[in-house]
Amino acid sequence: MESRDQSVRDLREILCWVFALESLHCIWESLWLNLYTVLRQFGFLPLRNEILAVFFSVLAVIFGVGWWTVWKGRPSARKWATVASLTFILVFFERIIFPVRFIHWHHLGASAPTLIGLLGALVIGIAGPFVFSGRYDRAPEAEDTKYNDNPA
Repeated sequence: MESRDQSVRDLREILCWVFALESLHCIWESLWLNLYTVLRQFGFLPLRNEILAVFFSVLAVIFGVGWWTVWKGRPSARKWATVASLTFILVFFERIIFPVRFIHWHHLGASAPTLIGLLGALVIGIAGPFVFSGRYDRAPEAEDTKYNDNPA
């Protein structure tokens, strides 16, 4: 049972850092979209680019708060981590909501790494709620007997 608890804690820690990296990625995408729209004053669908920039900003906040609460062991970590995990399912379907032909991103071609990334997002989105659904505990710490009132 202890190894299962350790495995769940390890998965939570991995997902915690995935949330951190994804938050940074979303900040980058939001800044890039804003810069692209400003530099190309009559850029390709500027309103859609701005909507996507706001979308990425909201995702950055969700992933960032998910990372912070899990990392700090806050009581709300389970809820935020579940929301952040489920958001990966939204990221998976983002390609359907905003097809590539409308976005004009040169780095998002229909390549194998993109497909692997999308499938990874779907796996995280499905696995995350299961990992964070149990009781949320930080790693067990050694008991301090110095302040123990029961010396037995």
